[in-house]
Amino acid sequence: MNYTSNIVLLLILMLNSCTNAQEKETPETTIPPAETVQNTFKSKLFEKWNANKNERDVYFEFTPEKEAFMRGEISYSYPFLSSAKEIQDKAKKEIYLVVFDKGEGVYFQNFLDNIAAYDYLEAINVNNINLTSSQVETLINGLMNKAYFKKLILKDCGLQSLPPSISKLSQLETLVLSFNQLSSLPNEFTNLKRLKYLELRNNTSFNRLPEQLGDLSSLEYLGLAGSKITSFPTSINGCKNLMKLVANSSQLMTIPKEIGDCTWLLDVNLGYNKIEIIPKEIGNLSRLTRLDLSGNKIENLPEEFSKLKNIKFCVLSHNNFKTFPTAVLGLDKVMNLWLHGNNFTTIPVAVANLPSITHLLINEEKINPSDIVEIKKKNPNLRVIHEK
Repeated sequence: MNYTSNIVLLLILMLNSCTNAQEKETPETTIPPAETVQNTFKSKLFEKWNANKNERDVYFEFTPEKEAFMRGEISYSYPFLSSAKEIQDKAKKEIYLVVFDKGEGVYFQNFLDNIAAYDYLEAINVNNINLTSSQVETLINGLMNKAYFKKLILKDCGLQSLPPSISKLSQLETLVLSFNQLSSLPNEFTNLKRLKYLELRNNTSFNRLPEQLGDLSSLEYLGLAGSKITSFPTSINGCKNLMKLVANSSQLMTIPKEIGDCTWLLDVNLGYNKIEIIPKEIGNLSRLTRLDLSGNKIENLPEEFSKLKNIKFCVLSHNNFKTFPTAVLGLDKVMNLWLHGNNFTTIPVAVANLPSITHLLINEEKINPSDIVEIKKKNPNLRVIHEK
């Protein structure tokens, strides 16, 4: 073997060695990147970011036309959305998003019978149609192999339970189950690794989240308003991408300290629960812009509360504060501060020094009038609104 052959052989061995090393170092992945799945298909979903609500508008494509709605009719204008009646007249490859409204149960059943034919289906919205457990199971089985399916809305469908097979919808990103009769979710639910948006609002019997909730690592929105949950699983700290948490008008008694690990939170509404203590870890939520803790049993705020430097809207009304919660004086960006319905009788003039404050809501009959005079003198542009 000559010198040149040796060099070539050596180069080949080195290349093989590098390849093997790269193969060993590459982590095994259970979910392929979205762009590698049929990348020739262009999604028809269009979810605008709603800056006022700090969330994606997952209903955007299903918004009825305003003029027709005012006439008591329901019609849609989104170009890629098919109504229940339109499905019959369109080619199967042109069905991307589908909506079924009250009274269209027969159309929905026909759709179920032919669900295998809709290869490009991305979203389904079923509203106010009672579904049997058999229909839900058939729907899930028909969707589990759809490469592009991402959004499922089953609103006011009389659902009492969700089958474990829901976990097979591996591409699912949005799931709305509001106004049903659910009391819990199956443990397998946390296998939905791509899920970003989960709405369970007004399931009035809902009382338990999966213990491994934190496995939903892609979750951005969690809605539980009007439920019976009393606590969040401590695993919620695994929801690293959570941006909005809504659980007002429920039965919450505690906030776990692990909430402090959800540092992408922008908006938290836990109003009208039974919460008494705010964990100091709340101070870690430095991106928070809106916080509603009204209607609870809170008497004190931790000093760390003052670290919430990005809060613009802070609602602490109707709690049990006997003295003014001085931690709010560190909220440099707060514009709206609601403190009415508490038991303190004096307000420090320093509240007028908050650099961004525009509205202060308090109890007129409880507060020392001279405090109000001094605050207005210090900050004439501050609107002091008297509420009960």
